[in-house]
Amino acid sequence: MMLLSGSELPCTVKGNDEIVFALAEYDIAVLPESFVEKQFAFKHAGTVTEYGLKRWNSLPHFAQFYFDKHRHKLLLSAMTDRGFLKLTETLTAMGFPVNPEPDLRLHLTMLHTAEKILRKKIVLNPYSSLFAEKTSPARQQELDKLNETIALMLPDINAGRQPDLQSLARKTGADMETIQEILEHIKKTMRGAPKR
Repeated sequence: MMLLSGSELPCTVKGNDEIVFALAEYDIAVLPESFVEKQFAFKHAGTVTEYGLKRWNSLPHFAQFYFDKHRHKLLLSAMTDRGFLKLTETLTAMGFPVNPEPDLRLHLTMLHTAEKILRKKIVLNPYSSLFAEKTSPARQQELDKLNETIALMLPDINAGRQPDLQSLARKTGADMETIQEILEHIKKTMRGAPKR
């Protein structure tokens, strides 16, 4: 029942694509690199290789998969439905028949709701951190402020109320200009969001 609160939050949209976590996992013994070099850009981190689908491995799709040589696992990941479908179509055409439906499909707002309820960070893709660019402590502090501002702002927006921007600035330490930009962005996103 607590998760129902997340169903009222607006989904994030980029163009015509909803931003989601779409993931699927498969057992696989071996994956020859020469097999995927033409379609994918890849990089290694220990026994794990990240393969980004060319022309689909950027905002908003981030269509990619990870091969863990040690665990013999293939993890497919995308941030849009179209990106996940293109990834599965490409792999199927290359001789790896995979399901076009993800094992897990989750909106960012529902993930945030679940984390808030459980009071813990939920890691959906254990491999992504191996390839993430390091964020400076100062930059991370700014990102934390923005995330906290959005989390505090959404309940008022969903209830049709104007958030108290000065109160938000005091609570989060974010500057007023940034808070106003976030508010305008959220309102614009909500106006363009598809009806559920």
